[in-house]
Amino acid sequence: MRRRENPFDTPEQIEAAALDVPFVFGAPETIYLCVGDLEYDDEFSAIEYTGEVTWCADRQGPSDIRYVLAENAELELFDLRDLLIEAREFLVHNSTTRSEARVYLVERIDAKLVEKK
Repeated sequence: MRRRENPFDTPEQIEAAALDVPFVFGAPETIYLCVGDLEYDDEFSAIEYTGEVTWCADRQGPSDIRYVLAENAELELFDLRDLLIEAREFLVHNSTTRSEARVYLVERIDAKLVEKK
């Protein structure tokens, strides 16, 4: 069984193809670990076997825990690092206050988020 080549393959997908292992395409970029209705803060180990813990592509409750695809999380970290460097340069080169640099950084982050939508 050979699968078709995909230009967006990750190293793991390429390795799976080399081993001729089936691979799932179109997995959600974000999933939620759904922990059920919590009455109080608790350790995961105390609730993981209650039968209420599952996952879903959409948030089901206020206590659900968001997970993102590793490749996307890494990209978000690089984007954030670049924005922080940019804000530092803005602060240094514009003789501005830290407060103004924070405003600048928030505006740049908002612009990046709009770009990604």
